Amino acid sequence: MKAITEDSIDDDEFGSEFNLCDIAFLDKDVNNIHCHYVSSDNFRLATGSLSQAVRPSNLTSRPLTGVFNANSIEKCTDSIETVIRDISRPITSYYNKCQRQRTTAHLNREFVHISRLDLTKYAQNSEMAYSLFEYLFYVAKEYREALNLINLLCNNASNKASNQVSKLRSNNLSHNESIEVNWWWYLQKARCLYQETIFVEMKNKGNSAKKVSFSTIPFCEAIHLYCLGLKREAESSLNQSLELNPTIESYKFLAFIAVQFDQPGRAIGIYDKGLERFPHDIDLLTGKARIYQKMNNILKSIALYNEIVQIDDMNIESLASLAMHYFYEDEPEISLKYYRRILQYGYESTELYNNLGLCTFYTQQYDLCLSFFNQAIALSDETNSADIYYNLGHIAINIGDLQMAYHCLYLAIMNNNNHSEAYNNLGVLEQKYGNIDMAKELYRTSCQLTSDLFEPHHNLAFLTETLGELQTSFNLVKHSLRLFPNHRDLQNLLFRLREYITST
Repeated sequence: MKAITEDSIDDDEFGSEFNLCDIAFLDKDVNNIHCHYVSSDNFRLATGSLSQAVRPSNLTSRPLTGVFNANSIEKCTDSIETVIRDISRPITSYYNKCQRQRTTAHLNREFVHISRLDLTKYAQNSEMAYSLFEYLFYVAKEYREALNLINLLCNNASNKASNQVSKLRSNNLSHNESIEVNWWWYLQKARCLYQETIFVEMKNKGNSAKKVSFSTIPFCEAIHLYCLGLKREAESSLNQSLELNPTIESYKFLAFIAVQFDQPGRAIGIYDKGLERFPHDIDLLTGKARIYQKMNNILKSIALYNEIVQIDDMNIESLASLAMHYFYEDEPEISLKYYRRILQYGYESTELYNNLGLCTFYTQQYDLCLSFFNQAIALSDETNSADIYYNLGHIAINIGDLQMAYHCLYLAIMNNNNHSEAYNNLGVLEQKYGNIDMAKELYRTSCQLTSDLFEPHHNLAFLTETLGELQTSFNLVKHSLRLFPNHRDLQNLLFRLREYITST
């Protein structure tokens, strides 16, 4: 049982900060959406780096983080229609993955008959209960049964503690004998309360003994049940665990729940308390740096990543984030140094070779540029090949080989027909060759795919102005200025359009 459990435990349990109901009911106006789970609307203007025309804005365009962690590969959406169209397959794949993990050891027959377990008997033995809980939580995904086991253990512990207190008062118990209240079970109880989401009210619906998944109930009902996650109860249980024994894992989970409640400031405060107790802890510093990065506070995020690198010079995420920062700060030489350092540590991936190719191109090392991109293409698959061809097209535009740029951008769209940046660059090429209608449609497609991408809105605003569609251009200019408020050309265009509209 322990071997099966260890094979199913995830490394970064609190990495993903998105869930189905938060994405599906994110129905705010797209103009007010700057970063998920961050309350302020002014974080876009608080960045200390270059403009939004150079640096990616958030997760829906290019990844912000230097490495692909769990919360940087999630696709964010801005409407329920996009959720239904695009999110269904990843959600289904995730739950199918959970089912496959559950049934890996059950090919011929069930490994443990969970419905026949007498949890009261196993709760008497703490060591056996420990192994059984991990199996129920990580392998079987039976959060309700795991929660019942914890409740039995906590009740036994409280009864034992009360008996020990009564004996202590009657002088029948030695003062040296400790009263055991295990903090670890309160932490696991918080996990169960957080995970117990779509099965919360099935007893009232008459299906308490029936397992429910997204394939057996309607989509909206699944979202409704998912909204019943017991996060407040999980937070209370975590506070009890911290009172008994402060641990790094408890601080991480408590900050994770605070981010789920759209309280990044409180999450940072929790990380600060954890760092007071556990100075220079890598996990706490990384979580705090990620929150600052989402809040677009680049300076504080980079300071934390520098601190992490001083503590652990082989921390890949910190090195990659620093390399990405210097690349967008127009210092590709320093960025190249960090990426080569990652490569020397034995880490290689499509994204790493792609970034090395871009850095060598901008440092005018053209002999190494194409060789790095060849390595990236050799390691690529259908999930990242579009980005490789897009970057190759960008390089071809810079060296003036427009025919090669055409081929690369078309290959990017063939591998990913939702690649908004490729549509934008292809529209620029079509406009250069005089195909105005084709360029206009490509710009519109790019705007529809990614509403927070600055370049297609900017290009379409100027194109529609030349075509005489002044009202459309006016709306696009206002939207573009929300993304990039200090753009001088857009401000001049808005001034001209306002003068024309007021004069007529």
